[in-house]
Amino acid sequence: MSAPQRPGYTRRATSSNFIPDLKSLQHPNGASSNGEETITTAEGKSVKIKNSNQNFSLTSDTSTYIPSSSTLNLIATLSYLPSNATPHPSTNGATQHDRLDLLYGAGISDMTIYSFTNLLKSLTIPYRPSQSFHRRLSPTIVEITTSLPESLSIPDLRRHELLHDFETAWNVVITLQPNTTSRRYPRLVVFDMDSTLIQHETIDELAKFVGVEDKVKGITERAMRGELDFTASLNERCSLLTGVPSGVWDELKKVVIFTEGARELTRALKRLGVKMAVVSGGFVPLAEWVKEQLGLDYAYANQLVVSDDGTQLTGALTGPIINAEAKASLLQTLAAKHNVPLAHTLAVGDGANDLLMMAKAGLGVAFMAKPKVQEEAPARINTGTLLDILYLLGLEEAEVEELSRE
Repeated sequence: MSAPQRPGYTRRATSSNFIPDLKSLQHPNGASSNGEETITTAEGKSVKIKNSNQNFSLTSDTSTYIPSSSTLNLIATLSYLPSNATPHPSTNGATQHDRLDLLYGAGISDMTIYSFTNLLKSLTIPYRPSQSFHRRLSPTIVEITTSLPESLSIPDLRRHELLHDFETAWNVVITLQPNTTSRRYPRLVVFDMDSTLIQHETIDELAKFVGVEDKVKGITERAMRGELDFTASLNERCSLLTGVPSGVWDELKKVVIFTEGARELTRALKRLGVKMAVVSGGFVPLAEWVKEQLGLDYAYANQLVVSDDGTQLTGALTGPIINAEAKASLLQTLAAKHNVPLAHTLAVGDGANDLLMMAKAGLGVAFMAKPKVQEEAPARINTGTLLDILYLLGLEEAEVEELSRE
């Protein structure tokens, strides 16, 4: 059943709903008509066509061509959010999308695509015709190849209030990337661990063993929101862990829950020959275990000091602190070690201490992240599954399933 029309509006003939009908239409003698003409589609709809003196060609059933000489230098990936997903922080819980879902159906409709391409055209000053193509990567994700408005850079466009308004209205997350080969072929992916690869904050779990969970958790939340210096807050939290049994790691491994899509994503990336690392503000014993479980190549994390008798943690740290600067540095070090240009790297995290490495990477992805991180990160995934990262590389659903299956 076709999506309902907005009351009081007539759907434009350029909507892809009419493409199958319009593809077969030809004016007598191959010439365009003057003025206007009205045609009747196979479904009995009347469509008024006005001659624009431009020739349009349709290249396939799933893409629309708009004449232009401009370069297709922008990839926009539109991901539909389920009802329980995390919205953009700027929405303040707005529910305008419910109205559009009722009008055009849940998911990314033809009208969503049409409205988005028109939005980009409205930002082009001075105006010039542009061209756009789209591919449905999955039932809820569409990739649009188009032209970046000349007056804006990609970072400027990411922050534009009209894009945030569009995301709220249509219940989507928009990821903008340059249309280059590097975005399709990452060679190094660096992950945060806590609340990214696993559903826990390790230090909060350790605090349970000595009854200071609430105090430590409060400091952790403020640090991840960027309200506290990470290194200072880490030392403060670790000092509260004095007396935690040194064998706690075996207990933690029994309760750790991996984030949805973590195993499938890392399995797929490994099959693509991508080097992977976990770079965590957590602790070495669990990071090494996560590395083994997911088949990663490297693990970096903080090291807690064990008492001389080997029975408990002292609350002190030893060795380099893995803070925001260290994460960004390790990304660059690993890229240099494997001769990987930074444009071919990808960084994934959820906290404020991940923003520096996201900025250094070819693409930084905030996964189910804190508001500050969502505002500043180049890309966001709020669908709850890490597997959706593969769609940002331009892979289609069948390819994702093939690469990620056991």
